[in-house]
Amino acid sequence: MRLVLGTRGSLLARTQSETVAQFLRERGFQVEVRIYKTAGDIHLDRPLSAMPNKGAFTKELEDALSAREIDLAVHSLKDLPSEFPQGLTVCYFPDRQDPRDALVAPKGSSLSLKKLSSGVRIGTSSVRRSAQLLAVNPNFVLCSLRGNVDTRLRKLDDGEFDAIILAGAGLDRLGFSDRISERLDPFQFLPTPAQGCLGIEFRSDDLRISQVFSEYQNSSAIRCVRAERAFLSVFGGGCSAPLGALATEKNGVIELQAALWSADGKNCWRETQSSENDPEQLGEYVAKKLSEKVPAIKFPL
Repeated sequence: MRLVLGTRGSLLARTQSETVAQFLRERGFQVEVRIYKTAGDIHLDRPLSAMPNKGAFTKELEDALSAREIDLAVHSLKDLPSEFPQGLTVCYFPDRQDPRDALVAPKGSSLSLKKLSSGVRIGTSSVRRSAQLLAVNPNFVLCSLRGNVDTRLRKLDDGEFDAIILAGAGLDRLGFSDRISERLDPFQFLPTPAQGCLGIEFRSDDLRISQVFSEYQNSSAIRCVRAERAFLSVFGGGCSAPLGALATEKNGVIELQAALWSADGKNCWRETQSSENDPEQLGEYVAKKLSEKVPAIKFPL
């Protein structure tokens, strides 16, 4: 009943991993936590768009799994490619937090996206967020923002930016909800697929882990995440294209909204479909319909 859990060393990663560790301890497991540094943690001088498309925040943990140094790794699911090394798989933690992006202002000030004027400096490391910001106002000045959540907040408060965009879920998990100036409307500012959810990566033959999480994999929140991940997998699984997707479920019907932007934000292609059936089929169908709208699209992106 002993498990070794691997995680990155950031405050957010350790906080998320401790949530999973406590969940497992309550079910009778003894859990040891080990910290690993990934390429995404080391190369902070590079924009994320210049990092390898797949595995910038996961490869070192996957190597540790394959080498049997650890039994499971906890990831922000939005960082985890949909294609896994041979012998590894993933299940989803049942507690999905708010998937929306958040506008964060310097301490003591309050802002909204609509009220931001041309020329303001907005920090982000995401090509998706950049494209959506430019769609709102092509005269925003977008600045590369790397580092852990607490580092990004410090840079904002030190005056390097006028505002920054972060995942609301990460701020909530760290107790920084009061720093959120505005939670962005997800139907105007679509989040990345699976934002707000944690992924538990483990060896495919480890029945201990698959069994402890199996009963949660068909909950409403996880069915929505499965549709979003299936949509992403069609576009390359870990692509850095300006893609957004969000699924919601009501009365057994999943609605999946997805969009792809041009990098400059001038063009946006959207698709929305609903289904009572398999979430993966819905995600793949939405990706197919969206790709038919985009001129000369090539896969993977």
